[in-house]
Amino acid sequence: MDQHRVTASQDLKKDRSQPKEGQLPQKRDFAQMQTSQPNGTHAQNGPHPNGVPVQAPPATNGQISNANTTANLPTPPPLDGSWRDEPVNKSLGTLIERLAQQCFGDLNDTLTKMAETSTASGAQTNGVLPHTTDTNEASLSKKRLLMDFASNQRDRFIKTLILSDWARDAEEIARLIDIQLWAARQADAQRFAINFFYSTKQDMRVAKMPNPNIEAALELLSTGKTSRFPDLGYLPPKRLSAKQLLKTLKGMNVALIERLNLHEDLPPYFNDFSVANGRATFRVPDEFEVDVSVADEDPSTPFYFIDIRFLFAPTPSLSDDGLRMHLEERVNAALASSGLQGCYDFLHRYVLAHKINALRAQASKLLRDKWFDCLQPEMHRQVFTLQYWRGQRAAKSWIELGISSGKQKGAKSRRPPTPRNSFRWFRQGQEVKDHNIDIDWQNLDLASTLASVTAKHTQWLLHSIKERFDILAGQNSQVDAQLKTSDTDPDDCQLAFSLAGLPKPIVTRFEPITGRISVSPPNRNAQQAEKFINGTANADAGRALAEVLARSVQDRLIPMADAAGWTSVDQSRIVVPPATKAMLGADAIRRSLYKCSQGWGDAWALYVHFGLEGEKWFVVRIQESIEQGRPVRFMSTARRLNLPSTLANLTQASLRHIQEVAEAEVSFAVLIQELNDSRLEYRIESTSSLTKRGADSEPGLAIYFSMNTPTKPSGSKASLLPFKLASWIRLIPSTLTNVEDGVAEVRHDVRFTVDPSKFQHLSEHLTNSTRKSDIAMNDSGALGLKVNVPFGKPYFAMIQRRLTHCDRLNYYLELLKQFGYRCTDVGLDVLSFVYSDVHDLAAQITFDKNAAQSAKLKLSPINSNPHQRIRVALEKSYNRAKNRGLTQLAWDLRVTLPLLRLFDKLESAESSGESASVYTRDVHRYTLTYKAPLPACSFAISVQRGQSQIPGPTGVQFRCKPEAALGDDALSHALREFSKGDGHEWFGDHVGGFGAGLAGLDEAFTKLDQAIRKCEGAVVKKQGTPAEHVTPAPNSTMQRTQSQQRPSAQPRKQSRNSHKQEVIELD
Repeated sequence: MDQHRVTASQDLKKDRSQPKEGQLPQKRDFAQMQTSQPNGTHAQNGPHPNGVPVQAPPATNGQISNANTTANLPTPPPLDGSWRDEPVNKSLGTLIERLAQQCFGDLNDTLTKMAETSTASGAQTNGVLPHTTDTNEASLSKKRLLMDFASNQRDRFIKTLILSDWARDAEEIARLIDIQLWAARQADAQRFAINFFYSTKQDMRVAKMPNPNIEAALELLSTGKTSRFPDLGYLPPKRLSAKQLLKTLKGMNVALIERLNLHEDLPPYFNDFSVANGRATFRVPDEFEVDVSVADEDPSTPFYFIDIRFLFAPTPSLSDDGLRMHLEERVNAALASSGLQGCYDFLHRYVLAHKINALRAQASKLLRDKWFDCLQPEMHRQVFTLQYWRGQRAAKSWIELGISSGKQKGAKSRRPPTPRNSFRWFRQGQEVKDHNIDIDWQNLDLASTLASVTAKHTQWLLHSIKERFDILAGQNSQVDAQLKTSDTDPDDCQLAFSLAGLPKPIVTRFEPITGRISVSPPNRNAQQAEKFINGTANADAGRALAEVLARSVQDRLIPMADAAGWTSVDQSRIVVPPATKAMLGADAIRRSLYKCSQGWGDAWALYVHFGLEGEKWFVVRIQESIEQGRPVRFMSTARRLNLPSTLANLTQASLRHIQEVAEAEVSFAVLIQELNDSRLEYRIESTSSLTKRGADSEPGLAIYFSMNTPTKPSGSKASLLPFKLASWIRLIPSTLTNVEDGVAEVRHDVRFTVDPSKFQHLSEHLTNSTRKSDIAMNDSGALGLKVNVPFGKPYFAMIQRRLTHCDRLNYYLELLKQFGYRCTDVGLDVLSFVYSDVHDLAAQITFDKNAAQSAKLKLSPINSNPHQRIRVALEKSYNRAKNRGLTQLAWDLRVTLPLLRLFDKLESAESSGESASVYTRDVHRYTLTYKAPLPACSFAISVQRGQSQIPGPTGVQFRCKPEAALGDDALSHALREFSKGDGHEWFGDHVGGFGAGLAGLDEAFTKLDQAIRKCEGAVVKKQGTPAEHVTPAPNSTMQRTQSQQRPSAQPRKQSRNSHKQEVIELD
């Protein structure tokens, strides 16, 4: 069949080489020619040879030529065609395409190699060679390359052509492959069945037992003889006596000693021997003792084996007679062939191999016990490999126990090397040369060996973690790393990390059996670290443990911060610029951001940095900017707090202290920025807390700055203050106060020294009074202030203003002293004084912190103070006067007090209290009105200041005149008569009015009131204006104080016909 296919393929090649298929006559098959022309004759009489038709051959080998009988044949078994759908099958087109690509690539390589071959020596013009034999090696090499390429490619394309021919009958070829696979599987099944039956038969030999000879056994046991065994007639040897036996043994001893000392070349390891009881005993330490003897005195006769004892544990058992006989045969054969040297070599190798096997058996037992699924034992020839910590993600680690040749590198010796047991340790794929692990080959204990190996491995891992940890921590590390190691017990190997703020150290160990890391004390952070290190190949264990330390410290702070009222700030939406990152440090592992109080607002936060250098505390400023149309929050400033490690003894008191220091640092940051902008000198120094005394006082920080220096290096040297300071200003921030609308105020203690003569009045008052206000001073000129400023806001201008207020306060005290007023409360915000001790009248001025000249006036007592009538006018007058406000206020209180008391007296003269009323236009102008039942009239009253501002009787004048012109009525005649008179410190103006000083004011108003009341019931006529509708000028500022501000001293009865008066206040 194969021959026919080859022939057919050759014909197909020839047919394809023709222009058209079928134009040439088909070539006849040589086999057909042989069949049609037997014996070399030509065909005659038609297609049949010799003209006789050839009959069908008979059936052979069971084949039936009749086609009708095929229907009775059994159905062939189904064929497995699953190979057709396998992915390894490639299409013919892909094969041809790759073949073409490979041909093109080989052609390029061939041309490149030919071009690299130099043929300059034999080159001719235009590449034409003469008609001679080519002997140039380069040219022959090129031709050889080209011919090799052509030959190889021709073979490949011929194979491809054959495949293409088969592809024309792809279904038939596939069916042929199916049949071939089926036949191969059947043959494999037959071979397997034969081998199975053979092996089963071989195994059954052991199970076979010969039939016991019961009869012979009974006869032998009962009589001691048996008739079934023939008697060979052997004579039993004579039993030796004790003397003969002793003599024989001595002779054997002599023969052994003589032979060993004179005739034998003993191996080096057999030098330790002894002769006794007719045998020579050779001892090899840690291996065996062997007894040999001789049967003849002839030195050429070999020794023979007597007994062997092993000198290591566990020893092999030789109780099996078969094993002992086999060992005895092998030893005697070695003694016969190689003498004592052969005996040593055989027994030595036997012992070495047995030790390896004993350790292998121990490994199997350990694998079944506590090392389950953690060991991988393998045996390669005479080397036993044991992989430990099988479940680790790192590279494999194993030990090798085998037999080495005993050769030592670089050592030269005449003695041939002796094999010995060897031990090698591979740690994570790398052999450890200097492991210093001693294997006890006398007492074989694989568990102890594994303990030493795992202890060394654990020690190496912990040391690597510590080195990585030291690199991460740097030189300023606050972590106390304690490494405890052991060479034999891995449980004693541990690495403990202690950091301030942790109640217990973080202890790291490796489990001896599994090799997995364990971190204690167990918690969520330790569990995450264990999962990461054990589940990640080449995990950075040092970084993970540093994360555990930082997280543990952070977790300890979180509940305490929540209890202290600190609010955590989301850090994910806050951008940290590179400059701020440099301020915060690159050693941060964990970070926390807190807002310690609602008064902090959103601009400042407390930043806690947890790292291996300990925790670091910062205050950061958070600002907002617009980027790409969206608001972005970022950290613009970071200032570190000067705090020791506070997490070691974390309490609520320590958190409050941290908050106070942070608030002080915020104040420092704001002030320093302003001082830098103003180019003023400053320094920061450590000081003791001003609010604590004794041993429990904690050090704080104070900032010292000068305000005598000009704001610019060049230009005018105008001072920032109206007075010169004798020292730098010391500022110490204190706690938050007055939290309102999310913004709090910080109280600052300001200390500085001035010339006592500059603030003489202030010093006299503060040194003689109790310290209850926000300002204090001593005799030496040291002055202290308490200044409240908004948290995190610029406040340098406020401090400057408060210092200026000190000078103003000293001036106010001097002025009040000149007026004779007694100060009761002196402060930067409040000034209280008594301006009338007789009537117990006092005033309190509350200064505005922000406005330069703005104050609120409060008078006491509230119900009986006459100045309540003009309190608002006095307050406005004070604020309008600016720097001279207190001078104006003090003078107004002095000069208006008699007038206002007279007004109260006039209004309360009658029970109804509605006939006379006083309206206030301002502090120095008033309107006095009378109405029914009295004649309706009004008077303009003014207070005029004299030339001197010093209080006295001549410093003020009061003027009173009617607002309407006098007529011919009774009231006008009465007023004319009154104005013609005069008295002590008063005089009339002849037109119904008068002028008076302080002393004559009471008399003048009394006579005026009497004159008007005498005209009760008279009708006042005024041109164009009814008498009952006389009112003050509409453009004047009036206040009705009788009915609204100051209640009357006596109860008044409301008239039924009277109407309610309205209070009008116009600005």
